[in-house]
Amino acid sequence: MYVVEGKGRTFWAATDGSSTYYMGQLVTCIAASKANCNGAVVPLAVAAGAFDLTNYQVPLGVVSAINVRTPVYDPTTTLQYITGQVTQALQLATEKTGAEGMYIKGDPQVLVEITEITPQSVIRSPIYNATYGVAPTVLTASTAMTDGAVTAITTGAADFSAGVLNMTTIYCRTGVNAGMYRVGKATSNTGPSVTTAFPYNGAIGDTFVWVPFKQGFSTVYIAGPGLFLDESQLPVVAGTARFGVFIYKLNLAVAGQEYAEFRFEGDHFCAARA
Repeated sequence: MYVVEGKGRTFWAATDGSSTYYMGQLVTCIAASKANCNGAVVPLAVAAGAFDLTNYQVPLGVVSAINVRTPVYDPTTTLQYITGQVTQALQLATEKTGAEGMYIKGDPQVLVEITEITPQSVIRSPIYNATYGVAPTVLTASTAMTDGAVTAITTGAADFSAGVLNMTTIYCRTGVNAGMYRVGKATSNTGPSVTTAFPYNGAIGDTFVWVPFKQGFSTVYIAGPGLFLDESQLPVVAGTARFGVFIYKLNLAVAGQEYAEFRFEGDHFCAARA
């Protein structure tokens, strides 16, 4: 992830000595259930409770640098990462560089640079299917449209287990409607149907991508931790553990490069909410 608009300040912060931190990872300074965290920042955990009203995490920013001289890259995500180091021996065994702000040059603890986010910050996040790097499933039509998909067409199953009326997005990747987005109305994960018709009746073999969120207000499951939007999880339902967001843009055009640009709803920035 990275901030595309509305960046706050950039600053260095201490890690907790045990968590793994990745470039592009969302972090918070309030741990789950309003707990004080070791160090200054911890990775943003998955939401607990609707709008994270069990964990009460306040999104702080995105990791934009790590203070190690020789970068190490995770083989699964290809992202640079570091795991916190508590002991003297571990800290001294890894050469550090680049720290600024309140930390003196030569401090061997693991530090990360944070690009701050505010309620106005817009974040670009990849969209994956349950696992980092796994693209959303492409659905192929096995029936033709009769009314622009207001009446459901037949495809394989989407990655999430059910739908929610008016809270999903269907994108036509190939066929006469290629490049067009529509809000989905199906309440299952099969038989895509749309609230506003596609302009042309698509054919058998047309392909689609169907994700469980939409432009405007939505709820999302942020996994990784704090690394991507997981489109295998259900969209908003009563009591579901999700973050509330406002999505400005979805891009579902290229397999493996799907992304969303969003900001967190303002409620997430209130540490004192009940």
